[in-house]
Amino acid sequence: MITIFYKKQLLKIKVSYRFDQSSFKTIAFYMQ
Repeated sequence: MITIFYKKQLLKIKVSYRFDQSSFKTIAFYMQ
């Protein structure tokens, strides 16, 4: 149970990190 929960949390972190990276690139693109 704990392992599954941990994997789900890790997946959420990866997804949110990827989203942050893409949004940051978009902001940087518009700032130029």
